[in-house]
Amino acid sequence: AKGMAALMRQDISFFDEDANSPAQLTAFLSDKVDKAQMITTEQLDLVAQLTGGLGSAFVIIFGWCSWRLALVYLAIIPVMGVVVSVQMVFMSNDTDEEVALKKGKDESSSKKATAQKTANKVVGEAVMGIRTVASFNLEQKFYADFCEQSTRVAFQGKVDAFVGGFFNGLTMAAFVGILATILWYAIWLADRGLVDFSGAFGPIFVLTGAMVPMAKAGALADIGKAKEAFVRLFKL
Repeated sequence: AKGMAALMRQDISFFDEDANSPAQLTAFLSDKVDKAQMITTEQLDLVAQLTGGLGSAFVIIFGWCSWRLALVYLAIIPVMGVVVSVQMVFMSNDTDEEVALKKGKDESSSKKATAQKTANKVVGEAVMGIRTVASFNLEQKFYADFCEQSTRVAFQGKVDAFVGGFFNGLTMAAFVGILATILWYAIWLADRGLVDFSGAFGPIFVLTGAMVPMAKAGALADIGKAKEAFVRLFKL
């Protein structure tokens, strides 16, 4: 309600800017505003689940399994964090505009973002001024412009999909390789009598249970977008 009131009190010059055009504001309000709620309860809930899940896993590993394997798991957590972070970048649905904003760059420098903004602008102009478009028989022109920009967006999307798929597979291979190395070390310890069967394979089952809260860590990738939406909403 306060966001709507903020829009209503803006001057006409506010809507003359490209970033505040009716099409851009409509897309922002429909897609980004709902992410602002992640700043409050959802973020705290995810942090609590991750802390409790990982903390319980390491307490069990240290107390009932093997301290050697526990130290190994502690050592690889930063590596796995980097791997998961890289994987989340390619699995997230960030647009080129959002990626550019995170890097502190102008989103207009991206070909895909420029084409997407142009396509949205064409749709906004056609819908908002449909009577003018129909009176001057400009339907085909607007349709051709929209198809041209949509083709550019689709082409850039295919390129991003191929690149993202390759690096996503690469990070997954690294993740599996890390787990395989840990399993080999556990068997090596068991062969030398340093740990028993439960001590060698117990941490694997414990971490399997801890994967439930860890799987939700991907939602933390949207926190950045939620903060951006939150800031822009309060700038109105």
